[in-house]
Amino acid sequence: MSPRILIGSSYFRNKQGNDSEEFLRIWILNTLRVLHPSVKSVKIVCEAGTVFPAHLRSPLIEPIHLTGDLGHVSHLENGTKPYEFCGWTAGMIALAMLAYCDESDFVYKESDALAFGPWLETGYKDLGDGDIVFGHAQPVSPCMPSSQSIFIVRHRFIPTFVSKYLSYGGDAKVFGEHKFVQLEYEFGKERVKRLSFGVDRCRPIPYSDPVFYAQQLYPEEMAELRKRALI
Repeated sequence: MSPRILIGSSYFRNKQGNDSEEFLRIWILNTLRVLHPSVKSVKIVCEAGTVFPAHLRSPLIEPIHLTGDLGHVSHLENGTKPYEFCGWTAGMIALAMLAYCDESDFVYKESDALAFGPWLETGYKDLGDGDIVFGHAQPVSPCMPSSQSIFIVRHRFIPTFVSKYLSYGGDAKVFGEHKFVQLEYEFGKERVKRLSFGVDRCRPIPYSDPVFYAQQLYPEEMAELRKRALI
């Protein structure tokens, strides 16, 4: 594994579902289970004036507060927001460059994704000698060619990743999942890898697998995780 890792994510409070303060608490505990000495910080971009709960701060958890809101990609598509890139992209890119400044690899773990088992170690095994590793295609709804709720970018590749990602076009024209695949086409599968675990937004969730992750969890799925003492 890398001698230094920065884990990045975001937080937008809408008082319900997987953006609630309670889910943030669960997400933090889930993330801190990694507790690998290589992880030097967990930086969370708080957009649109969202205030990070003071009782959830720690020396490892560092919120970055912003008052602006670039919006969701759907806002760019319907013209509600006049920007080329949405808040997810801009926050993710900013976090990647902070990792580069900090001489760290960049590990992104989306705010509504939970991971179980030695996912970080397994992610690095999947990465091997490559430059970036991300999730599998989603053959059923939402039918995307890749998953990006958890991915790892080596420090040496961060500037190339950022410049290429932005060069592939605005978010309303090219979705992020397609941009990751474009990296795979351009740099080849020796440098661009896929994770061996996780379902992301696909289902069913493999609760009994030694390593897995899932995004956009439903209340009944959260209940099952509690029943199995996973959260």
